[in-house]
Amino acid sequence: MSLDTLKMLIKPFQLAMMDVEETANRKAMRDVFAPDAALHMCHPFGDLTGPDALWNTCIGPLHAAMPDLERRDMIMLAGTNPEGRDWIGSMGGNYMGTFIEPFMDIPPTGHLTHMRYHEFYQIENREISSMQAIWDMPELMMQSGSWPMATQLGKFLCTPSPLSGDGLNVSGDGQAKMDYVIGMLTALCKYPSDPYSAIMELKKFWHPRFNGYGSVGIGTMRGISGFRNWHQILILRGMPYFFFQR
Repeated sequence: MSLDTLKMLIKPFQLAMMDVEETANRKAMRDVFAPDAALHMCHPFGDLTGPDALWNTCIGPLHAAMPDLERRDMIMLAGTNPEGRDWIGSMGGNYMGTFIEPFMDIPPTGHLTHMRYHEFYQIENREISSMQAIWDMPELMMQSGSWPMATQLGKFLCTPSPLSGDGLNVSGDGQAKMDYVIGMLTALCKYPSDPYSAIMELKKFWHPRFNGYGSVGIGTMRGISGFRNWHQILILRGMPYFFFQR
């Protein structure tokens, strides 16, 4: 299935989620999701089945906490994986709204609040048959002042969209871009079996002024030095085989 066709299949869901309202959202979700769609949500939601469960357990309670809730996608990717399955990926976006009621025991702030997400949808028979999603709920905890752990070292901010404003454009079948990313990951995995840090070739693969947007607990850092000082050195010190065993 073509990239454009895949993206159009979930367009009704995207449009409805720009201004969340229960009746319209339930209808859009039933139109897009298979009745028995397997939904693999992050903790504390767990595995669910079907669009009504997605509303009742996840989106509905979030909407009750933020009555002016909206969903903003930043990067959408779609295509067929090597196993022949069609997928759509929302590679980052934010649920946003005025946080006026508790959500999963997280106290409200009374202010505009954002929660990042990554959501992936498998398409079969022109409908979503499964979904895998991570909601950065610790982000709500940090904004509400209820973060229970040590202060993160990276900067906390609402992740912006790509600088170009048009997401990621890939020409052809994307193989060259995929090979580049795999090369970067392979270089990271050479350490610590080879203790020479330059073996990871960060300067080859990363722009010197790149922004790294980590989830809450990690935070945002700038450039290779920021990545090393506020994330990589510390996580390798605590989990020395973090990159090696991917």
